[in-house]
Amino acid sequence: MSLPSNESDKKVEKLVDHIFRHQSGRLVSTLTRIFGTARLDLAEEIVQDTLLKALQQWSFGGIPENPVASTSSKKSSVGFIKTGNFISV
Repeated sequence: MSLPSNESDKKVEKLVDHIFRHQSGRLVSTLTRIFGTARLDLAEEIVQDTLLKALQQWSFGGIPENPVASTSSKKSSVGFIKTGNFISV
């Protein structure tokens, strides 16, 4: 990832970093309850992928009104399952 090019990018990067540190545990825990502990790696991957997409989208389109709700991993979970981007256990 390259360094932010302007003030808006810095703000987005700081917000995503904050959300990752303060919300990722909750998101991983919720997904682990859904997928089971055998797929903890899948839950972690989904959360990381979701936050990476948020960083990319928010840098381009701006920060949404409710950024934490926008990082919901539900869509990413469905996407991972539909595309088969996980290792079967």
